Amino acid sequence: MAAIARRIDKLIKSALVPMLEPLGFSRKARHFWRRQPSVIAVINLQGNKWNEGDSGSFTLNFGVYFPELAKVLGAAVCDSPDEAECHVRERGGMLLDPPGDRWWELGPGRDEVAVAEEVSALVKERGLRWIDDHADCMRLSETLRAQRPVLRAAILHVSGQSTQAAALIEAHVRKEPLRAHPWLPLARAMGIEKQCKEWIAQAREPKF
Repeated sequence: MAAIARRIDKLIKSALVPMLEPLGFSRKARHFWRRQPSVIAVINLQGNKWNEGDSGSFTLNFGVYFPELAKVLGAAVCDSPDEAECHVRERGGMLLDPPGDRWWELGPGRDEVAVAEEVSALVKERGLRWIDDHADCMRLSETLRAQRPVLRAAILHVSGQSTQAAALIEAHVRKEPLRAHPWLPLARAMGIEKQCKEWIAQAREPKF
């Protein structure tokens, strides 16, 4: 293991483990999970791919994963998801003021105690709040109206609003039938795959 990897792991143990484990988070390597029946919170410390020797940098990632959404979207359901598998994600630096893609540096000559304190404060004061703000499916539904329509439809479905979800699917596949493939796993889970394919076929028929 490179010296920079040991520095990062030491920071995790000193700055994050004492704070997160009492809050119900479990840890494996550089990943933390807080598992609840309907949602899993994820915190990940990511080392820079160019790290080597005794110096390098890392960033923080936050995510929220909904097992039921994974199921209806046709993905494998897991209880220890990677940050990349989360349905909503954010870089730690984007929670700072001003926001930006922040990487913290470690190595000789760096004040690693100050870095640990800064990272700990970010997780405690902003990261955990971000997770709590995104841990409710229905609150996410409106936020995702434009950016993530497939996910929004899945949220409507698992929240008992399948009629609205079906209407959203129909509107999108009729509008863009050549880009309808991402909607099919959700339509299948909802039991309307055949109908969805009919909407797509109708939308692709030549207009005279």
